[in-house]
Amino acid sequence: TATEKRMNVRVYSPHAGIQVRLKVEDKNDPTKSCETEATVTTANGWQTLEFNFANQAAGTAALNVAYSLNKATIFFNFGVTGAVAGERTYYFDDVKFGAAVGNFKQMDLPVTFDDTTVNYGLVGFAGAEQSTIVTDPTLATNKVAKVIKKNTAELYAGTTVTAVSGTVQTGFSSNIPFTAIEKRMNVRVYSPHAGIQVRLKVEDKNDPTKSCETEATVTTANGWQTLDFNFANQAAGTAALNVAYSLNKATIFFNFGVTGAVAGERTYYFDDVKFGSGNVPSAPVVVSPVSYCQNNTAVPLSATATAGNTLSWYTLFVGGVASSVAPIPSTANVGTINYYVSQTNSSSVESPRATISVTINSLPLVPVASPITYCQNTAAIPLTATASSGNSLMWYTVQTAGTGSTTAPTPSTTVAGITIYYASQVNTNGCEGARRALTVTVNPVPLAPIVTTPLLICLNAPSRSLTATAQTDNLLKWYDAAVGGIGLINAPTTVTTSLGSTTYYVNQTNSLGCESIRASLTTTIVAPPATPVIAATQGTQLIPGQTTTIAAANPPGSGNTYSWFRNGIELTAQTGNSIQVNIVGVGNYTLKITSAIGCQSTSNTVTINESSSSKLFVYPNPSSGKFQVRYFTDPNNLQPLQIAIYNSLGALIFSGKYTSFSSYSPMNIDLTKHGNGVYHLKMMNTDGKIIATETIIVHK
Repeated sequence: TATEKRMNVRVYSPHAGIQVRLKVEDKNDPTKSCETEATVTTANGWQTLEFNFANQAAGTAALNVAYSLNKATIFFNFGVTGAVAGERTYYFDDVKFGAAVGNFKQMDLPVTFDDTTVNYGLVGFAGAEQSTIVTDPTLATNKVAKVIKKNTAELYAGTTVTAVSGTVQTGFSSNIPFTAIEKRMNVRVYSPHAGIQVRLKVEDKNDPTKSCETEATVTTANGWQTLDFNFANQAAGTAALNVAYSLNKATIFFNFGVTGAVAGERTYYFDDVKFGSGNVPSAPVVVSPVSYCQNNTAVPLSATATAGNTLSWYTLFVGGVASSVAPIPSTANVGTINYYVSQTNSSSVESPRATISVTINSLPLVPVASPITYCQNTAAIPLTATASSGNSLMWYTVQTAGTGSTTAPTPSTTVAGITIYYASQVNTNGCEGARRALTVTVNPVPLAPIVTTPLLICLNAPSRSLTATAQTDNLLKWYDAAVGGIGLINAPTTVTTSLGSTTYYVNQTNSLGCESIRASLTTTIVAPPATPVIAATQGTQLIPGQTTTIAAANPPGSGNTYSWFRNGIELTAQTGNSIQVNIVGVGNYTLKITSAIGCQSTSNTVTINESSSSKLFVYPNPSSGKFQVRYFTDPNNLQPLQIAIYNSLGALIFSGKYTSFSSYSPMNIDLTKHGNGVYHLKMMNTDGKIIATETIIVHK
């Protein structure tokens, strides 16, 4: 009928926990059928299974009471092949219509679903119709209630814990014993998700207007936990608990307030519906999240248990192996790892697990920094490095350990050498990365270049570039001030047009680019000695045998030297203030005075000329046979002459041409092969005319 859709069958199975399916159909039309299942809870013993066709098996047709259903088929261990289960023998008897009442007792608290003498029942609604009593998915010897909240379920889909007699929900045989002091119930639940709300409603099975509802939150996913429902805190919008009511029926709503369309189809389990708080301890107190920087040393996790309780640590939110030793998180990998801890009281009741999220934060990269080079004793500035956006820098003087500073150090440049500083960056999580080495090189400064100072330069002397001696491979740089200014690589050129002193400065730069201190070089333009005046004291016209003296008015001053020049050629042996000149030395004479620093003054020019004469000059006479012949010839009309020498007997012993190249050009004659005596010399012009004669005496 529309209200009675159950059958019951007595069965005998060698194993508990198997599914038994019962199918009813029209014997003349097998397309008209309905199938449902029940679970064997007793091994090797008879028990009565109730088959509720209002809850058809998944994937089969719903019950249609208009069909002529007049045939039944039973399937033991449905869904499992013999190859998997092995050969088994089952028995069944007493196939009946209606609920399995028989000798079962009416259900009462606590509801464990395990007592084979109790008439347990579930009524699902609003999308939770598939509520059945099944084997505990985590413990084969335990029976629990299974609730499938379909994807079409309403937000209020729920399951009432009640048997049904005819159309009447029988509820509990006794009223729930609420008092003014004790207003709690507890239920063990198993949910695929944590964080959902579970509502528990209690009511008068005969008067649904007398009720109270409250909620608890699932904190464990895919694991059993005991929820404590405090009816002193009724759900918003529902009536407060009235302990005077006869409250003897309970309904549970999983993921209350969320439709199946939003959540999707989910399967829940519940068991052990009990009165009271159930002595369920709360989860231990933890500090979460816990943060570490990658590769830092971690310490054991901690939690605070209630006095007398003990802690159990897990790596899983549900299941897993408990440890009494607090875990030490690994910091090797970046990410978040959850650890879980519960506490167990003296009654061996374990609390829900508290979650400790351990986040391992990444380390920042080393900052970007470049080596720095200074020259010794130059002014340094604080070191710099580039951190990633949002990060800060930390500075060290050692590669590891040490005390960092947020203030960048300023290197010392007083001593040449290499110093290594280190910089790391700290991100917003307080994690400090590896240190970047930053090398500061202080290069030596060369000595000042070698200069000659003061540099004395004669007035109006030719301009010249200044010089200084640098060390090998170093470069000079010139300045016009002791400090500052712009250095020039080209040396300054002296200006000698006026007297006075000028100071220049020069340093040297080595191959490392370091400049020395500046050496000073002073140039002084000094006046030359006074210009000397020279004169010939015995005249300026000479004939062979005559001399004249050319002299300056005063002797050389202190430190000065005299140099005499004839026709611009220095007479190196003449260094006095006077010089004697004979016919050999006719020419233009000047005197140059040089001071101790090389400044010079040149005198006027005195010209010594030959004096014209028709006389023939022979000297020495007498001689040993070697003598010189000179005869004045007009320098503007130089002509060759003929010389003939005769002995005392009138014999010609010498004849030769005499070509004059100057007024008194000498002609050297050698008569040493002739004997002593008196010889006669005749000089003739080109016409053979005798123009001069002279007697020569040879005496060896």
